Amino acid sequence: MRTSLRFVGLDVHKDSIAVAVAESGRGPAQLLETIAADELLLLQTVEQASARVRRLTLDMGELVERWTLGPLVRALQALRGVDLVTAVVLAAEIGNFKRFRTPKQLMAYLGLVPSEHSSGGARRQGGITRTGNRHARWVLVEAAWNYRFRPSASRTIQARRQHVAAGVRAIAERAEQRLSRRFRLDDSSIGARAARKP
Repeated sequence: MRTSLRFVGLDVHKDSIAVAVAESGRGPAQLLETIAADELLLLQTVEQASARVRRLTLDMGELVERWTLGPLVRALQALRGVDLVTAVVLAAEIGNFKRFRTPKQLMAYLGLVPSEHSSGGARRQGGITRTGNRHARWVLVEAAWNYRFRPSASRTIQARRQHVAAGVRAIAERAEQRLSRRFRLDDSSIGARAARKP
């Protein structure tokens, strides 16, 4: 049976260490120094990337203020799980939401409707179609995961909702209630179906 060691932040096996030392032609001390240096470089790279993301997000926020779709971005941010970047992506990728007469049309555009295989009287629905705009679908699905929690607006969401019209705020609150309830119902029905299987 192999035993794992804690080795500079990585789980490795004794055999793997022995092979790495033998193949490198260096002693264990030099190998540890190399790994530590690589780990430090990786941490610095992550910190630099995080700083760049923060800087770009701030720049995006400044540009939204002058953008014609700025009010739409602020309205979208009233929804739970939709922050600045998600709202900008949705506004840029979808554009004018009024071109969709119903929510079903928007969902079909995004590829979030079930596929269907029908023949005669038989109707079978499959997974989502995944047609349409992949980027908008991805950020919307990621945002939807926030509705798995019980509905309660955080201070951040409450602050964002203060900057939108009362009608938008009401829609966001109703959506939070409905989608959270829907997630819990779907989750409980999955558990009930799993319990019934032999």
